[in-house]
Amino acid sequence: MPGKARWEGCVTTLIDPTMPRRRLGRKLRELRNAAGLLAEPVAVELDCSTAKISTIEGGKNKVRKIDVERMLAFYANHKPGLITPEITDELLDLTRQSGQKAWWWPYQAGVQDWFRELIGLEGESSLVRNFEYHAIPGLLQTEAYASALTASSLHVPESQRAEVVAVRVGRQANLRRGDFKLWVVIAEHVLHRQVADDPAILRDQLEHLAAMAKLPNVRIQILPTKNSLQHWLTNPFMLLEFPPDVWTKTVYWEHPGGAEYLQDPAGVARYELAWSALTNPDKAANAAHDEQSSLQVIQAA
Repeated sequence: MPGKARWEGCVTTLIDPTMPRRRLGRKLRELRNAAGLLAEPVAVELDCSTAKISTIEGGKNKVRKIDVERMLAFYANHKPGLITPEITDELLDLTRQSGQKAWWWPYQAGVQDWFRELIGLEGESSLVRNFEYHAIPGLLQTEAYASALTASSLHVPESQRAEVVAVRVGRQANLRRGDFKLWVVIAEHVLHRQVADDPAILRDQLEHLAAMAKLPNVRIQILPTKNSLQHWLTNPFMLLEFPPDVWTKTVYWEHPGGAEYLQDPAGVARYELAWSALTNPDKAANAAHDEQSSLQVIQAA
């Protein structure tokens, strides 16, 4: 419906075990180090290989509750007072979450291995900042627009297109989380780029974009076609932030072979600088329009 944000698809709860596994593994590694233990004696205690301990701490797979309980008991014996009831409850809850089936599992054919981490990160994030130079950001695409883009992609087999679109639209359930905010910068020429023979697809997409811009947790800024950044900042990227103690600020960007995830503070700082240049007219001439002016640009497109 024109003028209103349309929540397409049927996903309402974004259950995903990716980040619970990562957080569980990180906390178990921190506790092992705090207990003054190497991986070898822990592997002996669990009657497993050190490779399994590395896998658990790397958050790569589902972890059995009995293994977590034995690890916590082992660490408690080596350092009394280290494992409190609160820590035990927290880690067992993460263990439970890590065993849940991801919401996107029915569409797994359309989820590349390198993309799974982004889905998990989005589900835990409190703020996502996204610069897009080639298309409307995925979290703001209509189903028809997403379908048209996917149909023209050289990297998505025809047999996987429906699943790719379903996952992209499903991710938009994040926008209904009360603790989630989205801030995007879109290159102005994207607003005029037809993605299909039917011009109604782009028209409906722009109406949806304008409606989304009015939501309290969504900020949209349009980068003018002529700007001082156009010759060096053309690669889309995302900056993901998280509540305290949940995860580390992460930069994500895609390339023809997959995607990269950057958490190194110095590297992240460079992208923070780029974001500041995109959004702050005091940092760069012809930076993105403010939100109100951007809405007018969208409505006039």
